[in-house]
Amino acid sequence: MQPPRDFRNMRKNFSTPNYLDSLDPDPVLRPVRSEQDLADMNSLGMFTRRSSFADVPYLALPGINSRVSCTTSRTSAQSELGESFMGVSDVTLMPSFTSALLKATFTALLSAFQFGYNNGNMNTQAGVMRECLSLPPRGPDGAALPTNDAIWGFCVSVFCLGALGGCNASGQLADRWGRKHFLLVNNLLFIAGGLLEALSCLPTCACAAAGGALTGPTVWGTGAPLSRPEVEYGPCVCTARVLTLIAGRIVSGVACGGATVVVPMYLGEIAPPQLRGTLGTAFQLTMVVAILCGQVFGLDAFLGTPTLWPLMLALVCVPALLQLLLQAWLLESPRWFVMVGMEVPAEDILMQLRDTPIDDPQLQEELFCMVEASVAPAEQLPIASAPYNDTRGLRAAHQSRASRSLASMLGDPTLRLPLSVSVGLMVSQQFSGINNAFNFSSTFLKQNGLGDHTVLWITVAMNVGNVLVTALSVYLMDIAGRRLLVLGSMCAMVLSTGMLTVALSNPGHGFAAPLAVISTVSFVASFGIGLGPIPWLLPAEVFGMDERAGASGFAASSNWLANFAAAQMFLPLSTALGGLTFLPFGGVLVVALVLTAIYMPETRGKSLEQIRAEMRS
Repeated sequence: MQPPRDFRNMRKNFSTPNYLDSLDPDPVLRPVRSEQDLADMNSLGMFTRRSSFADVPYLALPGINSRVSCTTSRTSAQSELGESFMGVSDVTLMPSFTSALLKATFTALLSAFQFGYNNGNMNTQAGVMRECLSLPPRGPDGAALPTNDAIWGFCVSVFCLGALGGCNASGQLADRWGRKHFLLVNNLLFIAGGLLEALSCLPTCACAAAGGALTGPTVWGTGAPLSRPEVEYGPCVCTARVLTLIAGRIVSGVACGGATVVVPMYLGEIAPPQLRGTLGTAFQLTMVVAILCGQVFGLDAFLGTPTLWPLMLALVCVPALLQLLLQAWLLESPRWFVMVGMEVPAEDILMQLRDTPIDDPQLQEELFCMVEASVAPAEQLPIASAPYNDTRGLRAAHQSRASRSLASMLGDPTLRLPLSVSVGLMVSQQFSGINNAFNFSSTFLKQNGLGDHTVLWITVAMNVGNVLVTALSVYLMDIAGRRLLVLGSMCAMVLSTGMLTVALSNPGHGFAAPLAVISTVSFVASFGIGLGPIPWLLPAEVFGMDERAGASGFAASSNWLANFAAAQMFLPLSTALGGLTFLPFGGVLVVALVLTAIYMPETRGKSLEQIRAEMRS
C-alpha cells in the first residue's frame, strides 16, 4: 500500500507562460504510482503556470468550448489558442477521441436517450391511451370534459415533479457512490418506471371493461352506478390504471432528473477540456433524437395503437438494459477518484481515456488541475491526514469544502442579478410553451380542427427540425454569441406564436394547415437555436466554482417547477381559449425578451471578472 500524497504542497500559482520550456529533456517524469508523486513534479518546476484549461467547468455543455482560458483573467476561443501561446512552440492539444473515451461516452449517452424518450412518449399516442384510461377529451354528446383534461395533464406533468426530486438528490448520491455506479443504479429506476407505465393497461374496472362508455352517474374510478343527483353524468375514469400510470411517470421523472445532472457531469469529467462542448452537444443531440423516436413510435402506423402502446412505453427498458450490459465500457470518472483521494485509480483511468503513457506531461497537468479544483486549502481540507485507504475520511473531508449556499448567494448583492437572469431564462424557457408543443401537439391541433394527416406531418417535421437545429446551435453560439442568439430566438418564437394562433383560429381555411406546419416547426427551431441550450450553459459562465453548484441547482429546480406548471395549465387553457391557447405564452415571451435585452450580458469568450463587471454596470 502506498503512502498518502500530500497535495497541499502543490497549490502554487502558475505564473510563467513557458512551463514546457522548463521541462528537462531527460525523462525525469516518473510514474506517479512510485514513491515520487505530483508534489515531486511541482518541486521540479514542471507545473509553473496556471493550466490553459483550468477554469473550464467540469460539465459537458453545448458552447462551453469558447470558455477555454490561458490565465485567470484572459479567455480565448479554442480556435484562437495558438495565438494565446505565442512563443511556446511545443504546446499541443491532447488527442481528441480515443477508443476508451468513445466507448464511455456512448454508454453514458444511453441515459440521455432514456431521458429524451420519456420526454417524447406521451404525445402522439395520447388519444388511444386516454381511451384506455377512460379519459376521453369529450363525452358521448360531444361536450368537453375539462376534468379529464386536467387528469391527463397531471399524468403528463407529474413527470416534472419526479425529475425535480431526482435532480436535487442526484448530485450528493453521485458524489457518494461515484458517477458510474449512480448511472447503473439509475437504470433500475428507468426500467421500473417504464414497466409501471406499460402495466397501466392491466388493472381492470367496470368503466374500462365498457371502454369508458358508461354514461350513468358513477363512483369515480369504479363504474358503480349511483342515484345521487350531485354526481355528474359522463364517462367514468379507471382509477387503478391512472394511478399506475402516474406512479410510473413519477419514477421515470426521478430517473430523468438524475440523468440530466449526472450525465453532463460525467461527460465533462472524462472529456479533455477542448471536447466538453462537443460532448455537451452530443448529450443534447442524443436527447432530441430520442424525443423524435418517442414521437414517431407513438404514431398509429407504428406502436400507437390500442394494443401496442404499452410496448411503446416499455421500450425505454432497452437502452437501460444495454447500458447495464456495457458497464465495462463505462469507466469511473477520474475526477471522482481525485475527489475521494484516490489519485492512483484516477491516473489509471486518465491513461485509458487519453491513450497516453503515464509520463505524458499533459496527462500529469490534467491530473494536477483536477487535484487543484478538488482540494481546498490545507486548513480547510487536510487530505494527507487521512489514511490512504480510508475513503470515508476522504469523502468527509471533501464534503467539508466551503461552497456558497443559496441563502448566502441571495444575500450577496453582486450575485442577485446573475441569479435572477439564470432563473428568469429557465422559467421563460418553460413558459414559452415549448414542452406543451412536444407533449400535447397532437391533442390541441386536433381539437382546433386540423386533420390526422396534418397533425402527423407537423409532429414529424417539428421533431426532425429540432434535431437539425440542435446540431446547428453550437456552431452559431461560437459565432453570434449567447445574448444575440437568445434575443433572436425569443423574437422568432413570438412571431411563430402569432402565426400559429392565426392558423389555429381559422380551421377549415386553405392556409390553416400549411401555416400550422410552418409556424410549429419554426417555433421549435427558434427555441433550439437560443432559448433551448443557453439557459443551461449560462450558470457555468456567470458563477464561480464555489457558487456554481448551488446556482445551477436552483436554476434547474426552477426549470422543472415551471415545466410542471406550464404543462398542468395547458389543456384547460386549450379548452377555454381554443385557437388562442398560445397567446398567454407569447405574452410571457415578450416580457422575457424585454428583460433579457436589459439585463443579460454577452458571456462568450469573457472571463468571470469581465461578466461580473458588466452586470454591476
